[in-house]
Amino acid sequence: MVNEARTEQIPDTSYVNRTILIIVLGGFISVFSASIINVTLPNIRTAFGTNVETVKWVVNINLVTFAVLMPTTGWLIRRLGLKSTFVLSLSLFSVGSFLCGIAWSIDSLLVFRAVQGAGGGLLWPMSMALMTVVFPQEKRGRGMAFYGIGTSTGGTFGPLMGGYLVDNFNWRLIFYISMALGLAGLVVSLFLLRRDRERISEKFDFWGFLTLSIAIVSLLVALSQGRVEGWKSDYILSLFLIFALSFCGWIFTASKVQNPLIDLRMLRNVHFMAGAIVSFLLGVCLFGSNFLMPLFMDKLLNYSVLRIAASLAPGVSLSILTTRIGGVMSDAFSPRLPTILGLLFWAAFAYVFSLNDLRVSFFGIALIILLRGTGLGMSYTPAMT
Repeated sequence: MVNEARTEQIPDTSYVNRTILIIVLGGFISVFSASIINVTLPNIRTAFGTNVETVKWVVNINLVTFAVLMPTTGWLIRRLGLKSTFVLSLSLFSVGSFLCGIAWSIDSLLVFRAVQGAGGGLLWPMSMALMTVVFPQEKRGRGMAFYGIGTSTGGTFGPLMGGYLVDNFNWRLIFYISMALGLAGLVVSLFLLRRDRERISEKFDFWGFLTLSIAIVSLLVALSQGRVEGWKSDYILSLFLIFALSFCGWIFTASKVQNPLIDLRMLRNVHFMAGAIVSFLLGVCLFGSNFLMPLFMDKLLNYSVLRIAASLAPGVSLSILTTRIGGVMSDAFSPRLPTILGLLFWAAFAYVFSLNDLRVSFFGIALIILLRGTGLGMSYTPAMT
């Protein structure tokens, strides 16, 4: 994503410290905006008079845009530079957040969430790209730990603030808070980040982008709507066929062009491939549980939004500590050990939470979610490293 030669020129300490601030802020904003929405889904569903199948797209459409635009980050960085791309991502995020706040229907909210996701989709890898600039390879575990601290802190305050705002004011305020954070990050990055001296004029892999985007969207829509439409329905089977054809088209395109959107040759590196697989599994665990846990507590346990947020907060707070531990272990020994430990904690959380019924207490749920926080912190940093 970032020219490896740049990482050899270690910036001065002052610039490193300023960049760390932006890395933490970028991680905080991206996860805060994602976590604050989860506890408010029941209220959004009620406000627009829609059902669970529709309201889940408030989360899904954001993730779809994330996934589609994230692969373009490398090209944008080489074409525009780190600073300009970071500013662009925060600008899109801020505009999208404001538009979400004034949404007049569930359809308009979904469109504006896509705009917000466009900025977030660039912001997430951008923060990691900045980390590779200021941290040499042997210290990138600690660099990822700083990013992890930002994401963990955002995950802690997101549900709590979302719960408080929804219970006492209005769900629209969550988007205005996200907008304010985006604007603050925009101002900070404009003043603190250096403008890149180098620009690389590189042709955009349009056909790779098109085929990969079609593959991602068709697969995610099929997986999301399969239960509703029927897994053997013509609609779902057609989506799977479109996915298969477009995915094969993307593989073919990536093998032919000089500068592909994603260089598949990187998968020849066993460690990189393992990290990609673990990151995929972590994404399934993280976003799946983020969506299902609040709905379980709202619809079956009749918890208030603030009570839901309070049950999630201890686990996310614990992940701040375990993120740091995972980063240090990754640099001192190997990313393998903390990754395996983290995945074991994730498995324990998933199994124990699956045993829940209506008799589970508030403190029981909070304790179970501590397993989730430990697993997240221990595995995320070394996997991304």
